[in-house]
Amino acid sequence: FEPDGELHPSVLVGSRSSYRGHEGLRKYFRALQDTDGGQMVQIIDVRGTRDDEFVVLAQVTLGAEVISPAALIIRVSDGRIARAEAHLSDEATLIAVGLIPRAH
Repeated sequence: FEPDGELHPSVLVGSRSSYRGHEGLRKYFRALQDTDGGQMVQIIDVRGTRDDEFVVLAQVTLGAEVISPAALIIRVSDGRIARAEAHLSDEATLIAVGLIPRAH
């Protein structure tokens, strides 16, 4: 993670906050740990979208029940995460709104 990198998580933990830098990342994980409701993230696919970006497609589960599709769009700079943006949305919607390209 870049020293001034940005994390924009989904609202799953009840907040629309953004987090910047290493201390911001620590703050996010502390908040996530404090609000742990037992959700898990199951990765479905990881795909490069550009030279400096990739997307992690997943689903959020609670026990055996799927709560929501999810995606994390990650931009990389010099081998470190410069920006990560999470969405509780499916792949088709993210393609339709132009956030990620179609798979080839």
